[in-house]
Amino acid sequence: MSSTENHSPQTSSINSSKSRGPQSRSNPQIAGQALDQLRKHRVYPDRARGLESDLMRELKTLKKITSSESSAIEAWNAVIPDSIADSSSVGGLKAGKLIVHVPSAAQRYLVDRWLKSGGFSSFQALARVPVRGVQLVIAPQNDGKA
Repeated sequence: MSSTENHSPQTSSINSSKSRGPQSRSNPQIAGQALDQLRKHRVYPDRARGLESDLMRELKTLKKITSSESSAIEAWNAVIPDSIADSSSVGGLKAGKLIVHVPSAAQRYLVDRWLKSGGFSSFQALARVPVRGVQLVIAPQNDGKA
């Protein structure tokens, strides 16, 4: 039984020396050291930088997109026959494809036939930007009538 009595005082002294939880909270010196250590490792966020360079880069990109899109639209309007131009409209240029809106499947068929009969090659020759194809989208045109 004496061995049991010897172990319990040793265990309690080991536990009390290793346990820092409640003691460190009540000891202001230990808490102050821990707080100083945290302050040393604090990472401050970067200061806000000016947006001018980012905005100028985006404006340059938009101007490039706008100029290429307007070049493709001008070439389309120059080569398209009047019968097709009256009922179709250009939606834009996306990933090298010109998007053209037509009001019906019949009009889509007419535009497709014109493109395959040499209209696309003449359009490509006149466009100053590379165009891979023309995407025809059936979208009823609104004439302002509700």
